[in-house]
Amino acid sequence: MGSFDDRLLRVGIQIDGQMRYYDDLRIVARGTLYANELNNEATVTIYNLAADVRNYILTQVTPYNFLRSPKRLIIEAGRSSTGYYRLFSGDIQRAQASQPPEIALTMSAISNQFATGAIVARSMLSTIKLSTLAARIASDIGVGLVFQATDTNVENYQFAGATIRQVGKLNQIANVNAFVEDGTLYVKDVGKPLQNVEHVLSANSGMIGVPEQTEHGVRVKYLLDPKTKLGGRLTIDSKFNPGCNGKFIIFKVDFDIANRDVPFYNTVEGRREGYI
Repeated sequence: MGSFDDRLLRVGIQIDGQMRYYDDLRIVARGTLYANELNNEATVTIYNLAADVRNYILTQVTPYNFLRSPKRLIIEAGRSSTGYYRLFSGDIQRAQASQPPEIALTMSAISNQFATGAIVARSMLSTIKLSTLAARIASDIGVGLVFQATDTNVENYQFAGATIRQVGKLNQIANVNAFVEDGTLYVKDVGKPLQNVEHVLSANSGMIGVPEQTEHGVRVKYLLDPKTKLGGRLTIDSKFNPGCNGKFIIFKVDFDIANRDVPFYNTVEGRREGYI
């Protein structure tokens, strides 16, 4: 990566039904993405937003606003050589302003949070294909579908509860890894990565420090990279800890990024490919 390959970071906030993007203010963003039924989460701090924008957000996301509707928050990052890519999208849950003179607005967001409040009941007494069931669940949640699992039959599917919790149900009834990320329900076989998604990582491609072995597989820190994707393959080549070398499937991504400070990292956890 060249020394002049500048970092890119912008945040989109839904204001009066329209997305407004900010990239010329000081921004700090942190979050966690999960390749399971857990909701992704992020916290963004923006400094010196216009007072009308700041006050709009503070009044709209307060729990005392009983007529509130979802307010989207989008985080996009990248490098000047590759452009922006979507890192996180979710619904703002809380907002807090700091003291002047340099006023910072900190917003906490969770993906698919409003789908948690939508209740659905499903009872299918007959046999149904797993791919057909996944398509119906994706429709219930209001997201797209990428189905890369073995298409088995599911019998007597029954569910009642929040629509988003059907993702966890999928993981229970079939040998699949299902998760929602950036408006898409992914369904793949356990122990297998998403097709044609791979990041090869070494000290020459952004690895920071030495990868660590964990009870689940591996944890490694590296410079933010658009090739990183939940459910995708991470191939590690470490000279200092060869025990962590090999192919892993990413199941958790922590990001810590800023446009005017040092952090611009991913910390990824993965399971050894082929292991369940």
